[in-house]
Amino acid sequence: MKTTLSLSPQQQAAKGWVRTGSGNLLVKSVAGSGKTTLLVEMLPETEGEVAFCAYNKAISVEIAHRVEPLGLQSRVRTGTCHSFGFAALRAAYKNIKVDGRKLQNIAEDTIENWGIRRFCIAAAAMAKQLGYLVDPNFSWDAMVSHFSLGDLLPEDASYDDAIRETVKLVRKSNSMLSKVVDFDDMIYGPLVKNLPFRQYDWCFLDEAQDANFVRRAMMKKMLKPTGRFVAVGDEHQAIYGFTGADHASLENIATEFQATELPLTVTYRCPKKIVAKAQEWVSHIEAHESAPEGIVDSATVKKAMGKGEFGASDAILCRTTKPLIELAYKLLREGTACRVEGRAIGEGLIKLAKRWKKVTTVAQLEERLEQYEGAEMTKAQAKGNNDRCSTVEDQVGTLRVLIENCDPSDSIEVLVSNIRELFSDSEGNQRRVLTLSTIHRAKGREWDRVFALDMDRLSPSRWAKKPWELAQESNLCYVQVTRAKKHLTLLSSV
Repeated sequence: MKTTLSLSPQQQAAKGWVRTGSGNLLVKSVAGSGKTTLLVEMLPETEGEVAFCAYNKAISVEIAHRVEPLGLQSRVRTGTCHSFGFAALRAAYKNIKVDGRKLQNIAEDTIENWGIRRFCIAAAAMAKQLGYLVDPNFSWDAMVSHFSLGDLLPEDASYDDAIRETVKLVRKSNSMLSKVVDFDDMIYGPLVKNLPFRQYDWCFLDEAQDANFVRRAMMKKMLKPTGRFVAVGDEHQAIYGFTGADHASLENIATEFQATELPLTVTYRCPKKIVAKAQEWVSHIEAHESAPEGIVDSATVKKAMGKGEFGASDAILCRTTKPLIELAYKLLREGTACRVEGRAIGEGLIKLAKRWKKVTTVAQLEERLEQYEGAEMTKAQAKGNNDRCSTVEDQVGTLRVLIENCDPSDSIEVLVSNIRELFSDSEGNQRRVLTLSTIHRAKGREWDRVFALDMDRLSPSRWAKKPWELAQESNLCYVQVTRAKKHLTLLSSV
């Protein structure tokens, strides 16, 4: 089938590999290089059945729509890693159900101490993502240290006892896989049960920089003995290491799959001046020869607001949430409609606001937050848990901003209502208003104009100390500037 697109020499080389190459392929891309489009363009060159693993459900649906005009629906199946894994579970267990509170429910029935229970739930979930009982190199101590999970334990709790309780929790969860699963089980479950997967002649994996051990193991089980694997990703957009994503995923794919490596270094999203800015973190990213110059400038919040520069199709991106909330209230007071991306972030703030049952007003909450922050920061700093310090500082600071915009006598429910009104997700949101977002929430998105808020002050995070943390901070800066298609403004709050 003849392509309708004009592919670059690098894209042509990758596409040609499908016809003439052998073995497996790893395409190392840059932001905006058309990697997903390339994967779609590769599909007509394949023979046999293809599994296309997209990053999330929305992208999976988009890919399915793009496959339809190619006439390949009969042999190309699109989905997420979770949907392919869940299909294996449903094939084995017909009446299986999904319960997102599976671990919590088990823990509440079996672990009496609340503090130990909290640790066990978090550690069990992370252990499933990292492949406990699947990865021969899995280590409880290494996992707890890497993700600073020990900070969740009460000071008087025994670490060894907590690990033993966590092992029991995971094994009890595993024993229920034929009846009920949670989100992590959808990939982990069929692996730990050694269930058969439907096998394909080709497996395509998008956003491969976020693939951890269990996702790579699943890809291997989905390939026929003669099957071939294509992974595409950008190691410099790996920003989810704190959630269990493997920060060395592309390197591990190259080794485990003995993959040929090909580059995609040209971005079609960003103009030349924005690419020059991005080269501060990724030297090999290139602008297309036909790209416009674009604009990179700077402004203060006060000046930008005075000139009415914030438009409904723009985005303001920031490393942390607190500065976004401060700015959101300024904008709303000036009559600029806006929303903060991330309903899940809002729900996390609500959970903290409702943590103490005896606290019924925002004035009481403000007092309790001061005690909470002092205790949590002291404990985290003593254990060297920099990620926990960063999280507590940002969450408490954000709640304080929200409290400042309430009356002291307002109930917690008033505060909760304000949080829910301010935070939303783009999916299903019909309001066309200015978007404020953390960099993490902005990944995979793009806007004509992006305002990078307080980049010099907040990036890298002062809490990033470990080498992998510092590498991810660099990646966050790169992701932040490469969301802009025309105009990047370095925005200062002062």
